[in-house]
Amino acid sequence: KIVLPESYWPKDKVSWTTQCMDHRENKRAKGNHTFKCVLLESKSRYMGANGGASTYEAELSAWHVRNALELQHGGHKTLDEIFGGETRGLFGLATDRLRSVVKNTATRMSSACDKEIKKLFEMGTFSIVDENDIPPGHKSINCCMSFKIKKDGDGNILEYRARCNADGRQQEVGSYGDTSAPTSKFRLMIMIFIYSSIHDL
Repeated sequence: KIVLPESYWPKDKVSWTTQCMDHRENKRAKGNHTFKCVLLESKSRYMGANGGASTYEAELSAWHVRNALELQHGGHKTLDEIFGGETRGLFGLATDRLRSVVKNTATRMSSACDKEIKKLFEMGTFSIVDENDIPPGHKSINCCMSFKIKKDGDGNILEYRARCNADGRQQEVGSYGDTSAPTSKFRLMIMIFIYSSIHDL
């Protein structure tokens, strides 16, 4: 059980003893996760709209749960130090879910890597050569993968992306030219088209 401080409900001026019942990922919440908690008892006694005591539910961010634990038990402590062997409940479930998500994400990112490498070979971006075939004064450089999870406005996953990039840290100054590419903003292009249309260019 976790004691939530009075500062969470400044208008009601009560602190709640709560128990977390469920957990889900929420990128919009502070800490990227939210916990569904049952508010068991309050101090002082909270009277609802009907004038009687009742049990309520609240959805708290991971930051609120962590902050309440630090206020109750002190900071810089592990869950085992706080709860002993009783951490197997919701927090154990959350850990299992996190491991499952990591495993699932790793599998999907691996597929995204295969897709990216296949695309680069089909485009003729690079080819496999023997180190002995590299001209004198030149050397090969490694590549690195960058990953991104594309989501919609509601946080639903649309696509797992992987991009293969040359590791520029291995390049030597003087062995390359410009490292930036000029780009234009879409608004600027619209302004140019409007100006051209007005002046019949």
